[in-house]
Amino acid sequence: MILTDIVILKQFILDRIKKYTVQLRENKKELQLNKEYIEQWDTKISQEYDLQSKYKDEITNLNYKINKSIEEADMPIFILDMNKEYIYSNQSFETLINQDKVKIDNFNMLSYIQKKFLDSEEIINVIKDITNKKHANITVKSKDNKIYRFICTADIIEEQSIIICILNDITKSTVIQNKLKESEEIYKKLMDILNEGIIIHDESDVSYINSKALDLFNLKELNRNIKVEDIKKSISKKYRHIFLANLDAVKLGNKDKITNKLETKEGKTIEFISTTLNINESKMFISIVVDITKLENAISDIEQSEKTYKLLLHTLPEGIMIIESKSKKHNYLNESMIGILKNIGVENLNDSIKKYIDECQYGKFKKFTINSRKKVDIAIAIIERKEEGNLVVIVRELDCEHKMQKIKEELKNISQKSKFKTEFLYNIVNDIKEPINAIYTINNIVYKNKEKYKSGYIENYTRLLKQNCYRLIRLSNNIEEVNKIENGKHNLDLRKCDIVKLVKQIVNISQSYAEEKGIGMRFSSNINKKIVIVDVEKIEKIILNILSNAIKFTDSKGKIDININIENEEVYICVKDTGIGIPEDKIDTIFESFEQVDRTLSRGAEGTGIGLYLVKKLSEIHNIKLDVESKLGEGSEFKIIINNDNKYVYAQIDDKIYSSLSDNEKIEIEFSDIYFDMSS
Repeated sequence: MILTDIVILKQFILDRIKKYTVQLRENKKELQLNKEYIEQWDTKISQEYDLQSKYKDEITNLNYKINKSIEEADMPIFILDMNKEYIYSNQSFETLINQDKVKIDNFNMLSYIQKKFLDSEEIINVIKDITNKKHANITVKSKDNKIYRFICTADIIEEQSIIICILNDITKSTVIQNKLKESEEIYKKLMDILNEGIIIHDESDVSYINSKALDLFNLKELNRNIKVEDIKKSISKKYRHIFLANLDAVKLGNKDKITNKLETKEGKTIEFISTTLNINESKMFISIVVDITKLENAISDIEQSEKTYKLLLHTLPEGIMIIESKSKKHNYLNESMIGILKNIGVENLNDSIKKYIDECQYGKFKKFTINSRKKVDIAIAIIERKEEGNLVVIVRELDCEHKMQKIKEELKNISQKSKFKTEFLYNIVNDIKEPINAIYTINNIVYKNKEKYKSGYIENYTRLLKQNCYRLIRLSNNIEEVNKIENGKHNLDLRKCDIVKLVKQIVNISQSYAEEKGIGMRFSSNINKKIVIVDVEKIEKIILNILSNAIKFTDSKGKIDININIENEEVYICVKDTGIGIPEDKIDTIFESFEQVDRTLSRGAEGTGIGLYLVKKLSEIHNIKLDVESKLGEGSEFKIIINNDNKYVYAQIDDKIYSSLSDNEKIEIEFSDIYFDMSS
């Protein structure tokens, strides 16, 4: 039993030993693993310590360098604590305060700032507010006229909050910037007074445009930044695609510079020159705009003049030839010269020209006799054009001169006959005036005493007699007036006249004559009053003559409109009727002496044709323009254009304004050619 117990105990002990042995092995293994883990962490800790030591050394070194940089910096730097008390300053700052004769001992920074700077309050406010903003910078000016950039920053160093302040002296750079700005302003002003437009732009935006360019493209009214699109819209549609295509060509580098001739919407002709330039590493266009409108017009006028002169040269009766001085090549022949060459031969003319040149008498006509098929006398003059290297040869066939002399003599005879005719008519007028006046006086006596006579037709007889007397008086007055003008014996009695009131009065008095023929007459004016300086009596005669013609040549139920308007200080008096009109081939001759439209068209109107000739002469001495528009069968419009240019400003003119007819009888005399129905 005891043995059994011992065996059991032994077995138990062995099991326990075995169990502890296994556990010990496991613990040993775990301890080994922990040892390895501890060794790894020990290595890592050691490495981390080494790294921290290295960083500490680097930070120490960096702090040293920063402190050294701050200390050695050219810019004055000072440090304040959060109570705005002075802590530290570098050598530059100490040098600055030493220059201001301030000692660092017992140094009060805020007090120094107030003494040093004109903008001290602004600096102090920045320092006070820095805890809220962390960083700030302002430009300030010292009392010794230096300019500083004041930079203020809040920071923490070694767990202490501090304020770092830097004073950067920017006096020189500011002066340079100001000078650059002044230069830029001067440059812009110079650009603005140039006659050419200057534009700096890219594909869409305009960086700069001067006044001339704004004016050329009519962009001054735009109250915003100018775009390239605005310039494009200012160009005539016909030229826009050229403008854009050429800008693209410059941009792509196909061409260094492009010159376009464009036209604006306002009709200006411009030269648009574009090239590229680099500004701040950006590719930009610089475009120069030149107004060549006047130049183009001048070129057009020159070309037109050249055509005109060539046409004149071609139609001249003299032969004209242009020869090269050296080669003697014929560069130009007019039509007359071709005819002369056919008549005398090229060789004969060349021989004569050679003889002329040998004698060196340029500019003078010299006679030559050509013996060809028949004997021909010619006159040659040669003009030397050294600057052009040409000789201008003028050739006359002398028989033409004889013909011209004969024509001159014939014209002289015609002129003398015309003068004789005028003088003859003038003498007749003087001879018939006295009997006309006597007939007129007797007629008035008969008319006033018509009740003494038994005839019922006495009133019509006296009226008809009176009208014919007026016709003769009108004719004699007109001939007398024409004779005075043609012989330079007329006088202008210049006065101030309200032309609107005068014309209106003439129309009002003429109304009864128009109504008697069944014609509607209307007056209108775009002004109530207009003072002109004229000979009132002669202006009356011009208006009455034209108005009487309108009534005379307008049938019953027709209309006559009289209108006054002002255009550019010119007074337009327009008389428009619905009468018989004037044939197109007669319009240019109606103002000639004794000219009248075909009497078959007049239908009852009488006249000698001298009335409109007198109107023309009276208008010429007044510098009045006359204009006529007419269509046969539809009517006519006469325009009397008075140029109120004060050309008589030095004449002796009284201040009284005339605006009424001096004598109503003038109307009856001027309208005496109009016949009415006398049966009533």
